[in-house]
Amino acid sequence: MTSSTFNPKFNRRTLIKGAAALGAFQVASPFIIQARGETPIRIGMVDPLTGVYAAPARNEVMGARHAVTQINAKGGILGRQVELLVEDSANDVGTGVQKARKLIDRDGVNFMIGDVNSAIAAAVAQVTAEKKVLHIVSGGHTDSITGKDCKWNVFRV
Repeated sequence: MTSSTFNPKFNRRTLIKGAAALGAFQVASPFIIQARGETPIRIGMVDPLTGVYAAPARNEVMGARHAVTQINAKGGILGRQVELLVEDSANDVGTGVQKARKLIDRDGVNFMIGDVNSAIAAAVAQVTAEKKVLHIVSGGHTDSITGKDCKWNVFRV
């Protein structure tokens, strides 16, 4: 190799600087991703706050609010704060579906939780499957929710 074909700009120092820059990028990249977390994660919850299932529904809402407070106190989820939006299904299937559609379409929730009433939970599961939104059924105990009528996006506690 002659000295005329050797590139003096590519040497050991340049290689070390490049490796250091690549390493710094890997360390800094989580902060770049975290900066995207300005918009909160919105969780929609439909539960019968009135009617015969009001007591267990209120307990679910209290538990969810407590969990959100704890999550946000620890910095949120991947640096994003969490918002809980609660709607009253009034222990009525039609109202529960309407409130679920409102939370998804108007409020832009990222996923849904609820309902303690199995019939409402099954109906809301139809909506969340249609809208392609994750749905965690927190209290509906009918087997059809995760059995014969199970949707790809529905999980039952």
